[in-house]
Amino acid sequence: MTERELQTALERLTPREPAQTHEDFLRAVWSAEGETKRMKKQLRLVPILVAIIVLLLATTAWAMVNRSSVTDYDKSERLASHVITINQDYEDERIKLSFNDAVFDGQQLSLVMDAENKKPEEPVFVQVGIYATDENGYTLETDVEGCGGLNFFSGSLFPALTPQIDDGQPWSVDVALLDETLPTGDVHWKFTVRVLTPNWPLEVGDDVFDGTEDYDAIMQRYKDAYSQKKIRALDGADLVEYCSALPRPVTVDEYTWTYMRWWEQLVACGAFDLYTTVNCEFTASAPRENTALNIAPDTVYDLGDFTAYFQKLDKTFQTVSFTLRCDFKDANLTETEQEELSKVLTHVKSWHLYLDDTLMESTTYMSSGLEEDNDGVRYLSLGAGVSIPEEMSPDTLTIVPLDAQGQELSAEKIQVDLTGS
Repeated sequence: MTERELQTALERLTPREPAQTHEDFLRAVWSAEGETKRMKKQLRLVPILVAIIVLLLATTAWAMVNRSSVTDYDKSERLASHVITINQDYEDERIKLSFNDAVFDGQQLSLVMDAENKKPEEPVFVQVGIYATDENGYTLETDVEGCGGLNFFSGSLFPALTPQIDDGQPWSVDVALLDETLPTGDVHWKFTVRVLTPNWPLEVGDDVFDGTEDYDAIMQRYKDAYSQKKIRALDGADLVEYCSALPRPVTVDEYTWTYMRWWEQLVACGAFDLYTTVNCEFTASAPRENTALNIAPDTVYDLGDFTAYFQKLDKTFQTVSFTLRCDFKDANLTETEQEELSKVLTHVKSWHLYLDDTLMESTTYMSSGLEEDNDGVRYLSLGAGVSIPEEMSPDTLTIVPLDAQGQELSAEKIQVDLTGS
């Protein structure tokens, strides 16, 4: 499920060219509860939820005494010592929800819950909003990094109309804090589950976004479904395309419509009714041991055609992550020349990452792209994260660029302290 859903949110419901794939479409229209975010090239493999695709539960009938847990996916002692017990439950004649437990490392929250539609012959649409504030009430920027059981990015039918790879699994989600400066005190988390009941018949959209069929022709089927008072769900689960085909009601002005969340649009158009809203709230704080947040040094580094400095550097008990701003030494480069020069550093095989003296064989995520600051200056942004082996508590991070033959350019390496001292 997560491969298709790794993205940052952009302006919602943006038209696209016919040749674009379905995944591109999702990246273009997904929004986190109506907010927009910058698009980056990312590939994230979530430490706790990476095993979720292969975990199949024996049955969807579950009891509160046998709750799913984050420890079902990571049984390490390191994680077990940081589990936050939530145990908040909701049940009515149709829906049964149990928010079980979570782990928060100061940068990422992983939560597991159980869910049951007590009338599975009557699917509902579920969309979850995730919010976080620091101890002063400041709203923090959140981003869903991975999920299972339910599409936490854009919502989905529950149960789906067709078999899904994660049928019968708990609902699981990883949420990252994106603020440049992470909170070091308590973080208040709020999960808002909105359950919608359909007013019209549901049908399966078996469309394939592989470029072999005209995109406009595909989208016309979703428009036709709406005009016929039907609800067309891609693969029997997703309403991304259907939402993009919804016409704006004459009673709603364009500005309001643009910033309405998807569940609100579905209700405003008459396709669904809001059945219930369930909230789960709890407080978590970053562990103090083996954690050093907001430790980016002021040092400027020489990286060949670039000068670089850390915009962000954090170590949790699970991961080390960073963002480097790389400025072009030659201020007279054209945009095309900048793009060509940037390719040297934007591939995962363009550098080696070491924790202490140990070479990390893989990263949990990579992000790269040309960006523009408030002064209109273009620069290359590079980011990465690595999982810390359980037996390790690293004191240093070393970044070593590679040449075209894959040899380390030791003269340009960056080494930085991770202790926060």
